[in-house]
Amino acid sequence: MSSKVQSPPTPSAASVNVSSEYAGDETWQPPNVAPQAMIVDLIEVYFEVIYPLYPLFHRPTLIYRVSRGEWQTNRPFFATIMAVCALASARVRDGALYSNRWTPKALAQPPSDAFFTAAENALPQGDISAARELDYLRACCFLTLTALQNREIPKMHYYLGFYDTFVKCCMLHDEKYWTTPMPVIEKEERRRLFWAMYAFEVYAAAVWGSVVSGREAQTNVHYPAEVDDDYLSIMTDEAANQGRSSLSTETSLAYTLNGWGSVNSPVNWLRGWNFAIDLYRVLEHALDGFRKRSPETDHTEFVADVWKMKLPRQSAVLDAMMHKYDSLPVRFRQTLPISMNQKEDLFSFQAANIAATIQLVRMTLLTSAEATPLERCDILAELVTTFARVPVSYLRAMSTPILHHLASIGTILESVFEEPVNEECYDKVRFVLIALADLLSSLEAGMGGAAGASDRLRSQVHRMDGYMQQQRSRHITRKDVPPQSHTGDQQHNILPMNQPSGTHSQQYEESAMLGPHAGSHNGSDYQFTNGNNHNNNSTSQQASPPQQQQQHQQQQPQMAPPPESFYSFPAEVFEDWNWAFDFTQTTR
Repeated sequence: MSSKVQSPPTPSAASVNVSSEYAGDETWQPPNVAPQAMIVDLIEVYFEVIYPLYPLFHRPTLIYRVSRGEWQTNRPFFATIMAVCALASARVRDGALYSNRWTPKALAQPPSDAFFTAAENALPQGDISAARELDYLRACCFLTLTALQNREIPKMHYYLGFYDTFVKCCMLHDEKYWTTPMPVIEKEERRRLFWAMYAFEVYAAAVWGSVVSGREAQTNVHYPAEVDDDYLSIMTDEAANQGRSSLSTETSLAYTLNGWGSVNSPVNWLRGWNFAIDLYRVLEHALDGFRKRSPETDHTEFVADVWKMKLPRQSAVLDAMMHKYDSLPVRFRQTLPISMNQKEDLFSFQAANIAATIQLVRMTLLTSAEATPLERCDILAELVTTFARVPVSYLRAMSTPILHHLASIGTILESVFEEPVNEECYDKVRFVLIALADLLSSLEAGMGGAAGASDRLRSQVHRMDGYMQQQRSRHITRKDVPPQSHTGDQQHNILPMNQPSGTHSQQYEESAMLGPHAGSHNGSDYQFTNGNNHNNNSTSQQASPPQQQQQHQQQQPQMAPPPESFYSFPAEVFEDWNWAFDFTQTTR
């Protein structure tokens, strides 16, 4: 075998998809938004913190087109580049950067809004039915994500709807309507775009209750091929459809040694990305189950009876999902600390995204079934501890969507108090709130929108503790211990996984983190004692030293509540609940 390594081909003008109808619009003149050096820097930021979850470009081709200044003469491409820069700039503003390559102040001007407006103005106006450019679809995608980043949810839905209109006009959801022959690179970019936005639309439906316009059952789009961008251009069309590369033995060896797995396990990071899409497809159907059980709907049972619609048991769905998860390569089941090697960090980005998505599916299944308050708290406790195992750098890079994900915990916890709760239930709710507050405190130092969130949650716990203290004085016999309440610094001592306050970032960055089910699939392995979580299956954490345990016991009131005691909370205790869980309320 020759020792020479075959290099990936350089993109040529022939490999770049350009529509003469829109790219050659002589009446359009691009505004001077930013110098090319700034554009190039923001594109690099995109590849560092956004591309891992939204790999919507073939990297060599994008860099080639930007370096030639094509965005200054091609209106659809200009719209896409401005939208990408708008999102990258917003992420920089909100603390998503984790490397020292960039100085946030150097990327602060022009602001994200300037790029956003330029992208908006470059989109077709009026009748868009003839606009078939892939770059227009990508521009709508990044405008949608930027609106979310800016906490402008109505505008997010607007551009998501704009994208859906483009999809219907150009039939992106069905490959048999795509132009033939189509270059492999463009075909793969279309597949990545379609499934990335499908996942986002399902995510939006789960968080904000919107409608999933593009149902997975109505699509005919292959998953993206699991191959590195550098070698995508030498794949055959058949290999792209099958999701594997038809490389020569020599090139395959080079791909393994220099690529994205290890010498012994040449697995591509897109394997994990595609699995996350599987999870969103499960989530779509879980949302169906939630809405079918909704008491507000007055639909007749006729359609369900005709089609014999029966929802699977929650446990069956969870077991199937976790079995599939367990079969993934280990690189997608552990989130390692940031290595500053983008090729390696891509794997941990997928692991973090998979862990978060699994918990979102579990939360949805939880609300679709008639779970008990204790079962809800168990699931939420595992959700928070799952996020706590992810190094903070990844959570900051994933940015605002993570905050909305965590904020949805508030809706479920609030439902727990719709009925009287006992001591065990209250302790679990309190644990979740304090654990969530500690997680947010590790994020808010550099993540826009999270500032002050942990204090608001602790204030809510303080108010609840005050009410519980009054109720306990009527029902609980104390054992020769001075009365104490969970206030001030004592709140910081009730932490997830026995971690002292303020050490989340340091300790979790230094060790490999476990996946999303260190406990059992239903959260039953979590044992709550005095507000602490002990997960017997976790190998990433150690028990508190005896001295810490003794100190913690001394700080807790020694109480023996009767097991039959239940407490009803008045509405005024929760009057600031929604405000406390609005983790993105900070103004820009």
